[in-house]
Amino acid sequence: EIKYAINGLLSLTPDGMPCLGETREVRNLWSAAAVWVKEGPGMAQVVAEWMTYGYPRVIDVHGADIARFYADECSDEHIWSRAEESFNKTYGIVHPQEQWEGRRNLEVGPYFSRQEDLGAMFFQARTWERPQWFASNADLAERYGLAEREVEWDNRW
Repeated sequence: EIKYAINGLLSLTPDGMPCLGETREVRNLWSAAAVWVKEGPGMAQVVAEWMTYGYPRVIDVHGADIARFYADECSDEHIWSRAEESFNKTYGIVHPQEQWEGRRNLEVGPYFSRQEDLGAMFFQARTWERPQWFASNADLAERYGLAEREVEWDNRW
């Protein structure tokens, strides 16, 4: 039996965004990495404007700036972990509030243990764990009420 398939490399970053702009390490070395075919023409315009005018004039590329990563996010371990998890997030149905599973608790604040004791549900912001809500406040929802969420998708978080 003959099977036909198309395979290619996926260019994935630890946060799923492209890496655009001038590198920190080498002056005048510009990146337009992890840009997919559908985004190519627009990103080419953005990088060309950035190189020409010193900033991209069309859109804010803060979320795609190659200099956005903390040192922990540049480690091979972090990149491999997130790239592996990215495949399912890229091709799966992902809730906007869904969090990364791997490489957690890289940076925690001084009150992290106390927040855990209070039943904190942490979301990761870059490498920092931030509490989003606390189980210790669960009775407040019953006491003050919450807007009804009829759709299961909305009730996940």
